[in-house]
Amino acid sequence: MTDAVAAGGVICGTLLGLAVLAVLWGRRVRRRQWERVQSWAQQHGWAAMERPPVDWWRRLPGANPRGITFMLSGAVRERPVHVAAYEVTDVSFDAQGGTTSNTNHYTVVVTSLTRPLPEVTVEPRRGLAKLKNKVAGPGSAGSGDPAFDRDFRIRTNAPHAVAQWCTPEVRAAHATGHVLLPWSVRGRELLHFTRGAVELTSVISYASSLVWLAEVVDSGGARER
Repeated sequence: MTDAVAAGGVICGTLLGLAVLAVLWGRRVRRRQWERVQSWAQQHGWAAMERPPVDWWRRLPGANPRGITFMLSGAVRERPVHVAAYEVTDVSFDAQGGTTSNTNHYTVVVTSLTRPLPEVTVEPRRGLAKLKNKVAGPGSAGSGDPAFDRDFRIRTNAPHAVAQWCTPEVRAAHATGHVLLPWSVRGRELLHFTRGAVELTSVISYASSLVWLAEVVDSGGARER
């Protein structure tokens, strides 16, 4: 009995020690990541901020209010743009009552339009969404362009206003395959997110691509990338 208790104590102590080491290691990794982010920002003339006070999480998978861990802010062609890191942890339960957690990381890109739009999300059609469009059509939020509606789905609370922003130039931009998807607008804020941690080597590319889309939406005219 005594030996069993002692063995149990050793096991518990070992597990506790491993848990503490994991926490310390995680903090060290995050600190080093933040140092790399700060260094990148200084080299490129951008600003870096931890835990920025933004509400973009409301439009992101899992809607984690503490999910935006850091943000880089700069400008592309005189338009302000932000690239942020977002994370959300999913917890699943098995039949034995155990739990498994998995943290998903996302890259978020945000810029501003010159005029507000109704709430809108544009995303690619896949699988059942394509079949539904083929059978029933795009519904009230269609663009009126069969080729566009076949490949892209519009979600909006103002379907009557789709024609005001979904111009031939906007649809042509999507046809090039260069538009970041999905994208959404709330007021003047244009946002895109993609799965995966922020890669500093890709920040300028992401920022430039979203600014290009903002220019097309704002002007209704063709823009070179």
